[in-house]
Amino acid sequence: SREMPENVRQQLIDRKVFKNKDAAAAISLLQHACDHKKCVILHDYSSSNSGKISDRYVEAYDIKPDDGLIMSYEIKEYASGKELLDQVDETDLVFLDIDMPEMDGIETGERIRDINPDCRIIIASGREDRFKETYDIDALRFISKPYCEKEVRGAIEKYRNKFMVGMEEIEVFTERKPVTIRQRDIEYISAYKGGVEIKANGELYHSDYSIRKIAKMLDDTCFFRVHKSCIINMFHVQKEMEDAIVVGKVIIPVSRRNRQEFRQRFRDFDVKYR
Repeated sequence: SREMPENVRQQLIDRKVFKNKDAAAAISLLQHACDHKKCVILHDYSSSNSGKISDRYVEAYDIKPDDGLIMSYEIKEYASGKELLDQVDETDLVFLDIDMPEMDGIETGERIRDINPDCRIIIASGREDRFKETYDIDALRFISKPYCEKEVRGAIEKYRNKFMVGMEEIEVFTERKPVTIRQRDIEYISAYKGGVEIKANGELYHSDYSIRKIAKMLDDTCFFRVHKSCIINMFHVQKEMEDAIVVGKVIIPVSRRNRQEFRQRFRDFDVKYR
């Protein structure tokens, strides 16, 4: 993670977002932003070329879930739904109030769905009487005003758990040509002629890395080594059997020594991430 510039930190202290110079909780920043603007937009920071610090662009540092993953985002603030829609096509996550000028949050959410179906919406509003309408825009979560840090953190965690796990990419080969695939799309990896064979997106890929080495490159939140020659992705487990699992259309044995650990890991994973 990067250290917050002192001038930015001081601005946030002056605005009473943080209580002291050591308090760099991004959740506090989110609460402040939501309270003073109607829309808060979180972009994947790694895809942004802007490092600008201004009244409308604030960098959030160390949004750190309990599992230790650091998520860095650029936060953009907008005063109306119409203003937001001009730039929502590259947005990952939106905090929307319901009561906004010109276009309310529900109508804005409907437009977001048309422009960028992959953008996730969190409604942050005191209008609990309109809660049912949030289902029409497939809102990920409803946060009530006044804002509670636990609720904001929980909403971000839910987004992270459902949509960020396994999104890292890995380079593999098909017909000796390098291609990049998302880890989430991998079904299983098996040892093959000194390297590995990778099943993903209905295709077979290869890598010269050993299964031990490639295991270190994977997101262990969703991958599990069921025996010494095979790693499976728990997103793709279709069925559990007494001594095996079904991944896609393939039955893969689970070694005796790994069965108990796998069952516990898979149950926890199923509840939290699927």
